[in-house]
Amino acid sequence: MARIKSKIIKEDLIQQLELKGMYHSFYKDFVDQYIEYYNMKNSLMKDIKEKGVRVEVTSGNGFTTSKANESIMLCQKTTQMMLKILNDLGLQEPVVDDTTDDDYL
Repeated sequence: MARIKSKIIKEDLIQQLELKGMYHSFYKDFVDQYIEYYNMKNSLMKDIKEKGVRVEVTSGNGFTTSKANESIMLCQKTTQMMLKILNDLGLQEPVVDDTTDDDYL
């Protein structure tokens, strides 16, 4: 499912680039980088869900203690980089519609 979303997001971002007349591979490389960050963010979120906010670690002298899951900080930094890429390219955050039913007003 995440692979499908990343493909849809990449297509959306490239479409936004093309609508702005930004056809050069230089810009598309940033989209590829955004997708890498997107996949990294998803992996970090999975780690947080599996391990929790705090994780137990054993020190060198054998004592077990609890510390913050480093994935939280890394996820925040990754998200900041994703937003910076979008901002630098002047693109909007892509919205992936997870609903399969059509909504009619």
